[in-house]
Amino acid sequence: MRGCVRNNGELSARFRPIEHRNWRWNIDANWSKNWNELVELPPGVNVWQLNASNTIGSKVFIYAYPGTELGRIYGYGLQTAPEGAFYYDEQGRKIDCSGQDIVDAETGNPILDGTNLKDLGSIYPQWKGGFTTRSATRTSR
Repeated sequence: MRGCVRNNGELSARFRPIEHRNWRWNIDANWSKNWNELVELPPGVNVWQLNASNTIGSKVFIYAYPGTELGRIYGYGLQTAPEGAFYYDEQGRKIDCSGQDIVDAETGNPILDGTNLKDLGSIYPQWKGGFTTRSATRTSR
């Protein structure tokens, strides 16, 4: 399968803050963030699934759609209480639970909302960086 992806985002620098007759100190630093966009997929292909369909219990998928970042994670979210939902605690106080996860009373586990996929984030870290420092002594010949 062939398509087109556009990537960019890396910066590196080397400094030498001290250079003396017999000694020098170097500092290297780099930073990167992968900004990418899936520009196109082959004709007739609207979405590309990057992971096998049976991974992570068939609940989480890595899809690529043209015009979006390559490698977005999609999955079924949790069922949540609707706006205005409430319960009464042991003291009889009314507690607003709007938007909170719904939990199965028997198992205590949250309940999946299998009605639609949600964008859960990216497979890439927000950024990566590195830093090294070294010194060198010059020897005379």
